[in-house]
Amino acid sequence: MIEAFVAIDLDRSGTITRDEVAALLQQLNIPCRMPALQTLLDIVDTDESGQVDYREFANVLTTDRDGLERMLMGRGR
Repeated sequence: MIEAFVAIDLDRSGTITRDEVAALLQQLNIPCRMPALQTLLDIVDTDESGQVDYREFANVLTTDRDGLERMLMGRGR
């Protein structure tokens, strides 16, 4: 999991930004509109810092499906 985080964190700041995720998606040829991407990052960014740290990244990747649905519903999305 740490390897995936480091691969996305292009500037090695210790956090992942919307632009870094957008660059990854573009590199993988996965279409994603910025509003949808921002909504996703808003859900993952539980401390509302505007960036995703490793703890937040790991939390979303280790959350079961029901937990992810609760996260989505809790944000009203």
